[in-house]
Amino acid sequence: MLSIQRLLQKTYGCLSMAFALMVVTPQVNAVIPGESQQLVVVTTDGWDSTTGQLQTFTLDGNERWQPGALRSQVTLGRSGLAWGIGLHPRQDGQQKLEGDGKAPAGMFRLSGSFGAAAEPQGAMPYLAMRKNHYCIDIPSSPLYNQIVDISKYPKTMTKGSTEPMRRDLAASPDESYRRGLFIDHNPRNQPGAGSCIFMHQLVPAKTATAGCTALPDADLTALFAWLKPELKPVYLLLPATEYQALRASWHLPALQP
Repeated sequence: MLSIQRLLQKTYGCLSMAFALMVVTPQVNAVIPGESQQLVVVTTDGWDSTTGQLQTFTLDGNERWQPGALRSQVTLGRSGLAWGIGLHPRQDGQQKLEGDGKAPAGMFRLSGSFGAAAEPQGAMPYLAMRKNHYCIDIPSSPLYNQIVDISKYPKTMTKGSTEPMRRDLAASPDESYRRGLFIDHNPRNQPGAGSCIFMHQLVPAKTATAGCTALPDADLTALFAWLKPELKPVYLLLPATEYQALRASWHLPALQP
């Protein structure tokens, strides 16, 4: 049996070694989840940009990111970008807020798809929308940042929401939400931190979104066909300069020219 003195010496020795390893071992700041093998990247010219360039990457058998064929010009928030809440560590700078018109910057899961059609149009988990489906954008509501059938809840929880998920049935109809993908910004539904962020179809008449990423119909079709839920796809939105600054520490692939 070890004496108390020897036990303490052994314990302090282990702690000292552990501390030394913490000091000399570089910190791993990769934000892409280890199971993710598909990456959708959008980069912009700056934090105030309302448009960006989309490209895709797939992780190969050698753990290297290979560029995909899909490239697209996308439309973003009318007020540019601000840091969102997702898979990345909190960053200094302007943070995404409800109603600010900014697209959330950072890394986010793509958890599923939605649309007006009864059947899915790709492999991603699908939620068919009906006329009573709304995404609740009222920070004081317990349903904030959630898609619900408002007919099933008290009106005090849903009154004032401006996000009908069947925009084709709205008073001023458009095709924005004919189909789209869920960007998992603010996954814990923090009040006021921004809600209802999607990738959806671009309406040609609109020059910006309220914070979503909008793609031309043909490019959205190609993206739906490419995404595979078993590959745990993620979405990254950053200004190009920020992307390059974070590329090494976040273990990001080289952008294609």
